[in-house]
Amino acid sequence: TLVKQLDTILCTLNDILNESSKLLWELRQDAAACLGLLCTVLSYEAERIFKWLFIKFTTGSRDEVKLLYLVAAQRALEAAGERKAFSHVMQLVMSNLQSILENVDTPELLCHSVKCILQVARCYPHVFSTNFRDTVDILVGWHIDHTQKHSLTQQVSGQWGFIICTKLVLVFKL
Repeated sequence: TLVKQLDTILCTLNDILNESSKLLWELRQDAAACLGLLCTVLSYEAERIFKWLFIKFTTGSRDEVKLLYLVAAQRALEAAGERKAFSHVMQLVMSNLQSILENVDTPELLCHSVKCILQVARCYPHVFSTNFRDTVDILVGWHIDHTQKHSLTQQVSGQWGFIICTKLVLVFKL
């Protein structure tokens, strides 16, 4: 039933995510979580859902809505977790997340895209390893940018440290 109605469900969730009322922020966050869980439940349709999600992110114009798409991706990746339910689409997901990371221009989008990448690094380290160098380069760039707030610099430092540790575990099989 969900697969038969998937286009309608995605359209409805997209309408909720794009609602402009600030009063509905919690509902919009719940809709993002719902989208992520839908992707996990329909893991055999994950490629279709992730492609839809990344197209919506790329064509979106409002950062707050883009943030919700990243929340949905993060929720899907977290819910699938160690089960490796997305093995068949992880390269697609990682490529899109890397592209997002390369193009974000706000600290909020940076942090959420990195959270998604960290989830990939935890559960699919072999997929992440091909993007390791580019990810670190981008995070170092944000870290050394003296115009950023100290709190963002600290957060990026912590994420950068985790990513380097992940890579060391991969390389040395610690």
